Amino acid sequence: MMDAVWEELHASRPWGKYPAETLIRLAMRTYRTPEIRAQTKVLELGCGAGANLSFLLAEGFQTYGLDGAPTAIAKAEARLRPLVKDGQTLDLKTMTFEELPSGTEQFDLIVDHFAIYANPLTTITQTYDNVYRMLADGGRFYASVWGRQTTGADSGVMIETATSQNPTCGPCKEMGVSHFFDRPEIEQLFAAWSELTITRRLTDEANGDTVEEFIIWAQK
Repeated sequence: MMDAVWEELHASRPWGKYPAETLIRLAMRTYRTPEIRAQTKVLELGCGAGANLSFLLAEGFQTYGLDGAPTAIAKAEARLRPLVKDGQTLDLKTMTFEELPSGTEQFDLIVDHFAIYANPLTTITQTYDNVYRMLADGGRFYASVWGRQTTGADSGVMIETATSQNPTCGPCKEMGVSHFFDRPEIEQLFAAWSELTITRRLTDEANGDTVEEFIIWAQK
């Protein structure tokens, strides 16, 4: 079940304006032509108010988005529907990760930009397994997650190894359940995939926080 804090956050914060630069770079390098993008089905898990989907729509992808927060989906629908061009798909649904569809719908690219991390490890593992199932053969998965060197990773109530309930500081402060990854854990979670690239970024923020991020680019 999605942490209720996310519905409150989406209702109170103006999120959803700017897409992730790393997603832009990887998507445009992989799906280079308008003709390819028009045949590429992309699903974003935890799409929020549609920042990444706005980029995907503008570049001609067939776009789908899921989020457990009704307010996020309502904002995304209002913002994105006018951007849909002839021949394009925009399909948005309110749905938690536990409710991912079990049908035969298959996607060429699935995106997770700091969404799946906000769960216990059992849900994260199940969701990654479902992502693999929902991808077409050769399909790709983009994910960005927090690392264990991130400020606040060991704060709050630790409900399991590297998982905090409401970190008390750092970028995940008071944002409900937050799991923090390291490289060996990511490699283990994606051991069955045919290709895996992990990019690590460590940033010292102006406010004194340290932010460790892992960008995952995997192929089925």
